[in-house]
Amino acid sequence: PAALPLAAGLAPLPHLPARERARYDISYGLLGAVGSVEIELAGDTASGHGAGSVFGMAELERTMESALDPATLMPKRWTSTKTSAERSITDEATRTDPGTVALVRKRSDRPDDARTLATGAAVLDPLSFLAALRMRPPAPGATYLVLDGRALWRMTITGIDRAPLVERVPRAGNGITFMATAAPVTWDGFPDDNRPQRTFALTLTDDAHRTPWLLRMNVGLADVEVRLVDVDRPATPVARRVGMRAVMQKILRACRPHAAAPQQS
Repeated sequence: PAALPLAAGLAPLPHLPARERARYDISYGLLGAVGSVEIELAGDTASGHGAGSVFGMAELERTMESALDPATLMPKRWTSTKTSAERSITDEATRTDPGTVALVRKRSDRPDDARTLATGAAVLDPLSFLAALRMRPPAPGATYLVLDGRALWRMTITGIDRAPLVERVPRAGNGITFMATAAPVTWDGFPDDNRPQRTFALTLTDDAHRTPWLLRMNVGLADVEVRLVDVDRPATPVARRVGMRAVMQKILRACRPHAAAPQQS
């Protein structure tokens, strides 16, 4: 991802927030609210937790965690778990080199299944893909391989738009929207005719954080929308210590005795 050309007029971020927790509502067409998701950054670890249902039925819970390499934004390892009333499926992935991923699928109703994905190209998980767009926004034409569970997708950025956000969020007046396609591919790199291609638009706030603000993807007869509700960025312990040290230095300077002014004859 670091080698892809940057979008015109968009510089890379020096780093992602050290700590961040963002909450989103999920809606689907006329059905309205169907779930929620929370995405958190803590150092070099990104995690996500979502849950949803339709009319109280088909309840599904999803959790993800990804350990990121801060220098390359490549995931070193990640896990993804889907839990329903019937069973749970956990996929554990370890990157052995940029184009090879060792995978173990653990199901609640059958033995573990280990496999190796070798693509010859960098493979991201959904959380590291999101981090890559925030850190180094790519120019149209950029492609990414993203592995979601065991489903491999080729993400292609088809366009970028910078415009004021339609619905203002505090401290976020403008947005960067990436238009993209998600093409299903087999592990051999061929089109996967068993899954439909998707188109989506992802909007980030056009500021120092580039917070994911809105994801809109067409699924079936309507659009799924994942919309930011609120975001917290607590001060890190280091920042608190630095701030307290600065306060103490000001107090000591104020209490320091001043030299007497020279007397004039």
